[in-house]
Amino acid sequence: MLSYHGKQVVSRAMYEKGRAFIGAAILVNQHKGNESVVLHLLCQGLEVVLKALLLAKNYDAYKPKLVKLGHNLVKVAAAARTATGLHIFTHGAHDELVQMNKFYSEHLLRYASNFDIFIDPSSHSIAHKSP
Repeated sequence: MLSYHGKQVVSRAMYEKGRAFIGAAILVNQHKGNESVVLHLLCQGLEVVLKALLLAKNYDAYKPKLVKLGHNLVKVAAAARTATGLHIFTHGAHDELVQMNKFYSEHLLRYASNFDIFIDPSSHSIAHKSP
């Protein structure tokens, strides 16, 4: 059983890992890497950061729920919004999250599939390359 301090350390470590995934997405994007990899890293980072917020808010209540939330970005964002009262994704950003969740939660960004033939990852505004 972790102490309160231990739970905060775990929450912070999870948050830092999520930030690192997002940072990796930025670097891959800047080096004109595979856009599906950029999107996957970004989604993975968002998932981990949001789950870290849940743990920081109430470790004991949310730790057992993380597995049930799975890799569903919409559910994780909704849980974070409920737990914190923050409107994390609003308007177009939420719509984009819903769309990206379809690909991320089914691991279509991670593995090769028909997705690679029929969907252009750069067609999503979240994937647009910076100038």
